[in-house]
Amino acid sequence: MISVREFCREGDFPIAVFLTYSFDPLFFERIPWADLAIGGSRRILVVADATQAAEAVRRSIGQLAYLGRRYVLAEAALANAFHPKLIARLSAEGGRVWLGSGNLTYTGWGGNHELATSWPIGPREDDKGIWLDQLLSSLPTIVRSTSFEDQLRSIRNEARWLISSPASAENSSILFAIPGRPLAPQLAARWAGRRFDTLKLCTGSTDTGASFLAWASRTFGVKRAIVCLTPANASFDVTKLALLPMDIRIVKANPSKMMHAKFYWFSGPEGAAAVVGSANCSAAAWFGGNAELLVVYDNATEAEHRSALIAFRRPALTPTKALAGVLRIAVQEGRDVQPAFRLVSFRLRSGRAIEVVLDPQPNASAQVTLLIQREVRDLAIRLIAHREGSFIGRLPTDFVVALTTTFGIVEVVSDGTRYITEPRWLDNDLQLERANTIRTFDQHLRDLSRQSLFNSDHQRILEAIHAVSAQLLKASEQPIGLSAQPHQQGAASGEALDSKHDRAAVNPAAMVRSLSDLKRERQQRFGAQFFPYAGALTGVMAVLFAQDDQEELDLTGETWTASEPEKNLDDTGEVHTGQQVLREPGEAATQMPTSRETLIAFNGQLESFLDELAKPSFAEKCDASRMLQALAFPLLICLRGADAGWLAASQLGSVATRVAQIMFDQSYGKKKGLLRVVRDRYTTTDQLDEFQSVVGNGTLWSVLLAALMPDSSTPLRVLLPQATALTNVLQCPDLLTHADAPQLSSLVQSVLIKNAEENITEKAVSVAQATSSLTELLATRSDALYREQGSGRRLQPAGSLLWSRLWGWKVTASEVYCPSYLNFDAAAACHPEIRGATKRLVEACEPLGRESFSDVASTTLPSRALSPVFDE
Repeated sequence: MISVREFCREGDFPIAVFLTYSFDPLFFERIPWADLAIGGSRRILVVADATQAAEAVRRSIGQLAYLGRRYVLAEAALANAFHPKLIARLSAEGGRVWLGSGNLTYTGWGGNHELATSWPIGPREDDKGIWLDQLLSSLPTIVRSTSFEDQLRSIRNEARWLISSPASAENSSILFAIPGRPLAPQLAARWAGRRFDTLKLCTGSTDTGASFLAWASRTFGVKRAIVCLTPANASFDVTKLALLPMDIRIVKANPSKMMHAKFYWFSGPEGAAAVVGSANCSAAAWFGGNAELLVVYDNATEAEHRSALIAFRRPALTPTKALAGVLRIAVQEGRDVQPAFRLVSFRLRSGRAIEVVLDPQPNASAQVTLLIQREVRDLAIRLIAHREGSFIGRLPTDFVVALTTTFGIVEVVSDGTRYITEPRWLDNDLQLERANTIRTFDQHLRDLSRQSLFNSDHQRILEAIHAVSAQLLKASEQPIGLSAQPHQQGAASGEALDSKHDRAAVNPAAMVRSLSDLKRERQQRFGAQFFPYAGALTGVMAVLFAQDDQEELDLTGETWTASEPEKNLDDTGEVHTGQQVLREPGEAATQMPTSRETLIAFNGQLESFLDELAKPSFAEKCDASRMLQALAFPLLICLRGADAGWLAASQLGSVATRVAQIMFDQSYGKKKGLLRVVRDRYTTTDQLDEFQSVVGNGTLWSVLLAALMPDSSTPLRVLLPQATALTNVLQCPDLLTHADAPQLSSLVQSVLIKNAEENITEKAVSVAQATSSLTELLATRSDALYREQGSGRRLQPAGSLLWSRLWGWKVTASEVYCPSYLNFDAAAACHPEIRGATKRLVEACEPLGRESFSDVASTTLPSRALSPVFDE
């Protein structure tokens, strides 16, 4: 059987569910979480014993990065212990389960003697998985976390085969114990009438009176028992063992590791049977109180269980001899004294709304305050009652959620008495949803991610570009992760606090001013710290924005290597994590030499995609999601081309200009612009809000502004169309209808284009204002200039920069007549006010910190024309 780490690394299972008693969050974030990431798991849910989880998390406050942000931890509160050990990895087609004795801790994954088994489940397997659905469905009664309930609902939606009807029945070999339904009666009913002579068992702990052994003697006729254990963990009372009607022997487990496996081997003349799972040899495990999980082998063979039976080759001693003089370790599976109130759910929903659930529910007159823990001073938020047991509040607009797990406590003042809960982590809905959807894009897009780029050959990159292009341009198909939008959560309790968003009131220039203010405040409070976007992005957009697991805390260097140190050490003793070194966009890449054929193919694919994007056939059928991804895709191609050394970094601005021209100016009969054509189609069908929710999230606005920022050294034939395109994007309210300043602030920080935030917040408005002044001046003088230049009857030389009040900028590829266009060079040469307006625009495009040009003549036009991609 494969190891547990290999099990977690198996691909094609986007869902992972863990059930465990003990939970070590530091270990989990460094080993299992990393293994699951390799295996493609994005929705990760951990259910642990409430007391064990609370203690472990309390010890780890300030050291956790992903709890509540990349995975959900739910606490199962029982009178006794929540003790099952299970890993379920699921997909839309089926799954695999891992069931055994190991907790989600370092010792449970190799430090102890453990035992586990795994097998496939699903609609096409012998095990249909009905038992797993019934098990998961029973958990909300003991887990009161609303995040857990939403995650469970999403899991059932993604793996719909898992849902069983109330009448579903299955001859399952799984036994699941909860209070009121203990294990012993279930096993007795299953093996009714069977008799066994000998019982061999491995256990991690025992009770004093060996109640399970006494039950096995009464129920199945067992006459001899051999128990393998670590003596220090045994609570057996030797005098009570002597009173049992059976011969009992003790096998001391190999002392190199603590025995923690749970294995029961029943044998006799009628055959053998076995039980493997989480239940120790104790009354709490078998007769009520604990939640436990077992797999039963009704007809077992020694060959199947040889690895477990090896333990019994060691000498078998009498209990008196085996347990004499042993210093026992107390094993506590019960409850400690709990505070008067328990914080069972602490959640950040949309709109900066905070939701808190307390158990038990405070009385109606109680004053409830949330204290979010920070280094300098805790943030106090007064909460108001919302639903039974739940309270809501709102984060202040200047509060920035940290890159590590956020913790909080709740203060309840009731009848003059003050109560304080134990700390609990924050479940951040946006970051969890992003974690759940970030890897849903097509495999070809994965090949275009920067980490994959430098490990891929040229042909594979070209094939990925071709495949994604074809999927985006075929409106009849819906490839997962390209057009599909992230799953939208249902109505959240925090929505009651949200005012109706005024779509018509969006002011892009005011939004930029807000971004500048937020940037200054952030720098004053946190210096240069990076706060990545925490929302859910899919497809092309997910690749165009920095992933916070690449930019923030890198935990790979802290991975435990005790069992395999040689894998992470070179001859110098230095640790290597295997992480890719991220390059700045446009930075020279260490690639093999590129052939001329590759460059021709790459440029041809880019040109072909832009041509197809501009066709009426695409505009007539594409939905808003596909349009958004398709408009962004040429920018991704340029960034990857620059990384590979196939394109100059400056080409990004030219491609972005062409994209903006298609968005706003492309002719579609009586309408102009792809954006307007698609918007009008949604408006006609009364779906405008759906269009705005997709297009107006700020992603396309952010990435286009970053790509379109011109440099003052750029030739005017490139700079002026590019600055006009930037102005059109900046002033487009449709791109911001569902965005707010804090969200945009993290987006512009995350754009994988160099100096994106600085350019957007410090230069965009100035460039747009200067551009508008120039084009307004041209429009005012248009008629006079047109007559001055021969009313369109003059032949325009190749490479001429032309401007039209109707059609904007144009660069001629060859000598041609262009009625209705003005020759900009001729106009600037004859009119000082046009030269002055152009000079002010060039100065607005100056890189931050550089001296301004003293004369617009320094930006003289080169003699060569633009790349054929942009020729008329």
